[in-house]
Amino acid sequence: MARKNTGQKTGNRKGPEESAAVDTSDKALTDLLRRLKTAANSDEIRQLSNPIERAVFHKQFATESGANLKKRLTQGALANADLNLEIAEEWFPVEQEAWNRLEQDEQAAKTIRSAGKSKPRIT
Repeated sequence: MARKNTGQKTGNRKGPEESAAVDTSDKALTDLLRRLKTAANSDEIRQLSNPIERAVFHKQFATESGANLKKRLTQGALANADLNLEIAEEWFPVEQEAWNRLEQDEQAAKTIRSAGKSKPRIT
C-alpha cells in the first residue's frame, strides 16, 4: 500500500523541550544539578539528564570553539603576514598619490571659497 505524501516530515521529531534554546549559564546548570541531587525517582533523573547533558555540551562547545577560533585566526595572520606586507608596500604609492590629490583639491576649493568672500558686491 502506497503512503500518501502529506508534506509533513516523518521520523524522529524533537519535542518542545529539545528544540528550545539551551541555557548554559552557571546558574541554570547549578539549578539542574540541584534538582538532580534531590530527584526522588528514576523517571525524574532521566528527565533531568538530557537538559544537563545539552547544557554541558553547549558550554564546552562554546568554550572550545572560541579558543580554537582565536588560535586559527592567529595562525592565519602569522602565515599571511609577509603577503600582507608585500601588498601594503605595493599599494602605498598609489594610496599616497590619491591622498595628495585629495588634499590639493580641498586646498583649491578653500582658495576659491575664500576668494569669493573677499570680493565686494557690486549693486
